[in-house]
Amino acid sequence: MLSQLIPKTAMGNNVCLIDDITFRYFEKSERNILEHFTLDIKEGETVVILGESGCGKSTLANLICGLYPENGGFLINGSIKIDGSEIKDVPPRERRGKIAIVFQNPDLQFCMGNLRDELRFCLENAKVEAEEMDSKIEEFAATYSVSDLLDKPFSILSGGEKQKASLCAAMILDSKVLVLDEPFANLDSVSRDSFLQLLKQKQRQNPETTIIAIDHKAENWIGFSPRWIVLGEKGKILSDGISYPSLKKYEDYYVPVISPSFPDTKPFLSLKAVSIKHSKKEKTVLEIPSLSVKAGDMIALLGPSGSGKTTLFLTLLGIKPYEGSIIIDDNDLKTYKRQDIYKSIGIVFQNPSNQFIASTVAEEAKPADISLLTLFGLANYSRYSPYMLSQGQQRKLGVISMIAGNQRLLLLDEPTYGQDTPSTAAIMKGLAERIQKGLSVIFSTHDEDLATLYANKIWRIRNGRIYETDKSIG
Repeated sequence: MLSQLIPKTAMGNNVCLIDDITFRYFEKSERNILEHFTLDIKEGETVVILGESGCGKSTLANLICGLYPENGGFLINGSIKIDGSEIKDVPPRERRGKIAIVFQNPDLQFCMGNLRDELRFCLENAKVEAEEMDSKIEEFAATYSVSDLLDKPFSILSGGEKQKASLCAAMILDSKVLVLDEPFANLDSVSRDSFLQLLKQKQRQNPETTIIAIDHKAENWIGFSPRWIVLGEKGKILSDGISYPSLKKYEDYYVPVISPSFPDTKPFLSLKAVSIKHSKKEKTVLEIPSLSVKAGDMIALLGPSGSGKTTLFLTLLGIKPYEGSIIIDDNDLKTYKRQDIYKSIGIVFQNPSNQFIASTVAEEAKPADISLLTLFGLANYSRYSPYMLSQGQQRKLGVISMIAGNQRLLLLDEPTYGQDTPSTAAIMKGLAERIQKGLSVIFSTHDEDLATLYANKIWRIRNGRIYETDKSIG
């Protein structure tokens, strides 16, 4: 049993005490994100918080770490204590000794250009002696098998590699509380399992380490025998301390999955004998023997973190150099101007907030009709700034804005990352409706079940080559 891998330790005193907090983004708004929320967490506990997108999980994480209301929103009442101290009274420089966070979007966490400098920056803030830093970093990197990432610029890391780096930056100071906001949403199963083992190792070495994890996949945490908490609207605690099998009582959070049907059309995009490079002088990073896309295709792109999924998308947008043949409507991709490519192909990146240009959700979604906002669960947020949405809600808005652009092909980089099951189904249902009208979609994912349920084709990346495989082949 995986649960036997975690030593049973006596729980200590309350290390995180949340007392009757009410939080909203607008001081005069009548809509609270969290309302009269109370929770106490003991030293050494692993707590996994589940709930629908938008119920306040990430907001809670930011409040626990002191990022809110210091950097946004209004704490109307209540208090939050970490290790006996009001978090708002602890200077930011001193908080890392008490609490650290891994964000859904790792780019929000980095201050430096690579992991070595990031770890050094963390140690400087902890006032570690300069002559001790290098050895401490090397020892840490060896322990957690990330030595190969130390000197690579963050700008060239895959989403999964960035998530690993952000986890390392959170762990190196041995904070008493480690808050993980969807930490594995961007990792393939191998990377996820590897880091779960490292977290187990950390709790063995430091049994007093408290983990507060926000996740949509409860099965990730079975081996930790955690305390399960299910949140409803406005952070209402629906269940606390329930057993894993009893989580089935909350299946209302899981809507039925309906696989879309696909029109039978001729290919409008084809790739033959393609070799892709990061730059003209670098060696080939991806090879594609032969692939094609038809109007109405829903194609799942699977591969390990760093295998080249985003690189393929950038190539189809005319950004990455390649050799071979990429044909759109009988014309070579290289003959198209960049703006003409964008008229036919749209993309939603892993961090859609980098693409927003409007000041409100409604403006960003135009010319989409209100039914799309309703379908994606964003109708009540139409007057909000896109940047006030949760990461999961931002992803939905990014998909809506691209659907509204009427491109023929959408490239979606982890579109369901950070989504609960109902939100995932809403996104895929919205895409399926457009597929019936001739839209084509290629979405990258680490979720085999999602690919099997929704895609009519699966492209897999193995050893630097992309192949189309039967849906039944793992």
